[in-house]
Amino acid sequence: LQNEKALNAFKQMLTHGPYPNSATITTLLPACTTVANVKHGKEIHGYSVVTGLEDHGFVRSALLDMYGKCGFISEAMILFSKIRKKTTVTFNSMIFCYANHGLADEAVDLFNQMEATGEKLDHLTFTAILTACSHSGLTDLGQKLFLLMQNKYRIDPRL
Repeated sequence: LQNEKALNAFKQMLTHGPYPNSATITTLLPACTTVANVKHGKEIHGYSVVTGLEDHGFVRSALLDMYGKCGFISEAMILFSKIRKKTTVTFNSMIFCYANHGLADEAVDLFNQMEATGEKLDHLTFTAILTACSHSGLTDLGQKLFLLMQNKYRIDPRL
């Protein structure tokens, strides 16, 4: 019910103002994943493209998360590929997307790309890649990455 109210508020803003900004978009997109209503998410994505809000890092990350949670992996991949300046947040969102859909090889490739380009790896990066290993039975790799997290990156495990 709350999600429907949020989506209705978005429609009201489009009609009467004030017009949604990047904070509005970032807040609304999770409502689309909760109700698994990608139609509304795509409408919001379209609005963000037309208004230039898609270029905001947190909007991109929220879009990646929305497409991933709704199972639209190819849309998430296309969006990710269009991002010129990838950040820790966008990498993490895409690794989580792959991890949650059993695409461990893709998640590992992206993790390796992230590490090779010198992008900052954080606790969410390791949560995402360890999730990929766990969901795909890659226990040996998961153990190696867990040690890498602690020994090289000095990141302590969290719950």
